[in-house]
Amino acid sequence: MITRAKPGTRYPRIESEIRRHAPRAPVLIADHRPQGFVDADGRKVSAPRRALVFCGIGNPERFRHDIRDLGVDVTSFHPFRDHHVYTGAEIDELQQCARSQDAALVTTEKDLARIEAGDLGSSPTSMIALRIAAVVHSPEPLLDALRRLGEPGES
Repeated sequence: MITRAKPGTRYPRIESEIRRHAPRAPVLIADHRPQGFVDADGRKVSAPRRALVFCGIGNPERFRHDIRDLGVDVTSFHPFRDHHVYTGAEIDELQQCARSQDAALVTTEKDLARIEAGDLGSSPTSMIALRIAAVVHSPEPLLDALRRLGEPGES
């Protein structure tokens, strides 16, 4: 799946690399679309007016732009390495910084789940996440491959 892609656009270099490793795999073109903000329980919440944004993902700048594009004033931005394991001290520092900026603490759903599951001691985690959905522009290649799997003699 080629993500953050525009419908109808071809990506020959990426597709060539995919074909080198998986010649028969369907190549899907998809984009990410913000779906709104959620709390740690997945309940929808209102967009904050101001936000301290942090994340540990592969393309942090895109995440920051997604939040800004929703009209949120990003008061500060704290990118961490992809798959970062947060410590209680880091979360405490982020929360203190957010309070000093009168801003909500906003991260990705992936990071929020990792923080909620982590062993952060007494560190409260009052933060929200931007929910982002993948939207496949042309799912036909995947649907065709799945249909072929169900045909007799295919495996």
